[in-house]
Formats: sequence, structure tokens, C-alpha cells
Amino acid sequence: GKPSALNKGIKEASGELIILTDIDNRWAQDSLKKLIGYLGNSELAGVSGQVLPLNKKGFLNNCQLAEYFTFYIDRLASSLWRGVTIPGAIGAFRREVFEEIGYFKTNIEGEDFDNSLNILEKGYRTICEASALVYTQGIPDSFMNLIKQRARWYMGIGGVFNRHFKNIIFKRFGLKDKLRVFWHLFNLQIYHYIVISGVLWFLIYSIISKNWLLFLIWEGLISLNLLLYFMFGRIMLKNKNIPLPKLGDILFFIAIYFYFLLICLWKTRKFL
Repeated sequence: GKPSALNKGIKEASGELIILTDIDNRWAQDSLKKLIGYLGNSELAGVSGQVLPLNKKGFLNNCQLAEYFTFYIDRLASSLWRGVTIPGAIGAFRREVFEEIGYFKTNIEGEDFDNSLNILEKGYRTICEASALVYTQGIPDSFMNLIKQRARWYMGIGGVFNRHFKNIIFKRFGLKDKLRVFWHLFNLQIYHYIVISGVLWFLIYSIISKNWLLFLIWEGLISLNLLLYFMFGRIMLKNKNIPLPKLGDILFFIAIYFYFLLICLWKTRKFL
């Protein structure tokens, strides 16, 4: 599989820097130069760029641009305290880091997420370069294919979550490093379970009590949170030459967010 191929490539590479990507990606012209410029710092193990869907026409593609935009903002926020998840689509690493922490595990999904957390647990730092872009062609062309892809992502995240949550409790490493790891686990898994649990609980309560106020307040708060998230990101990235989602696509993404997330989490319910 892919992790085995990555490990073989890393071991056979002769350079001091390792660049990882996916076969269906197209890098912006100067992205590589922007990434490797940071790796002279011995505290930094790796640098992430930003993944965007390749410009295709269609409403579904525009909605995915809105979703990828949330990933972008997450990486920028995580970069402030130097604890970024480096995706498999675009990442630059110092070779010695793999020699110290080990290579990609071949028996799990989400090997890029797992590798990023391994790096943080060893006390290294990772950051995101906002203007280093890669465009992915692996964009699902139907809503059901999108659900299947995201469910596979959640399956991988769920397995990694179980392993590293135990590490936070039972392994001895720095408190700041544990907080960095917990931030990613919360942001990528726990937060979504809280959102969906709240939606289901308030929905059941509203049906039984015939009082829909709490349900509407909960959905309104989460929707407002997402809307502010997008608006802040648009302001922050306005002059960064980054494709920005349109307001209509953002509103539609927020409208289907709860339904979309519920399906993905149900398909990966064994990790609940």
C-alpha cells in the first residue's frame, strides 16, 4: 500500500530533505521553494502547504473548496504554536526525523495524521506555509462518492485517535507536546462528536417536549460559529492570492454540514 511505498522511497532517497505528495496532485510553481526554506531550523521537523481542489466547474466542487478552506484555517491556527498536521498531499521533512521517530506505519489508515502526531510527541515542531499550494485532482464527482471518501478519512482518523489518546495518558513526554497532540485530536474528532451528539440530543428532546427552541439555538450557534470561521478566514487571506469560496457556497456547506457529518460519523461508529 501507500505507506509501504513511502517508506521505501524515504529509505532509498539520498538527500537531506524528503518531499511527499500524492500522484493526483499538481503543485503551484514556487511551492517547493517556499517549503524547504524553513527547514534550516533544527526545531522544525516538517512544513505543510495547503491543499485545494483543482478548479473544476460545478456546485459540488465549490462546496468542497469551502470545506478545504476550513482545513486551511485550521493549519494556520495550529501553525501559531507550531503543531500542524502535515497532509500527504504536500509536505517537506528533514530526513533525520524519520530516522529518529520511525517510518510510516503500514497497518493503519491516516498515516499522514499519525506521522504528524508522532513528530509532535517527540518534541519537534511543524508549521504551515500559507502560500505554498497544491491542487488535487482527486475530487469526488458526486455527493455519495464524497461521503465515501470522507468516511474513509474518518475511519483513519478514528484509529489514529485511539492510539494517540492513549499516548497522552500513558506515555511520558512534555506537557506542551501533549497539549499540541490533544488540540489535533479535539479538533479533528472530539469536536465533531460533540456537535452531532448535541444535535441528536436536542432533536430527541424537542420531539418529546414539543419545544424546538433549544434545538434551534444549538444549530444556530454551530452555524454562526462556522460562518464566523469562514468570514475570519476570508479577511485573513484576502491578499494571499488564495482562491476563496463564495458566500453562497459557504452557506450551502453550513446547511449540509450536520447531515454530512452525521453520515460520516455513523459509517465510522465503531470508534464512538
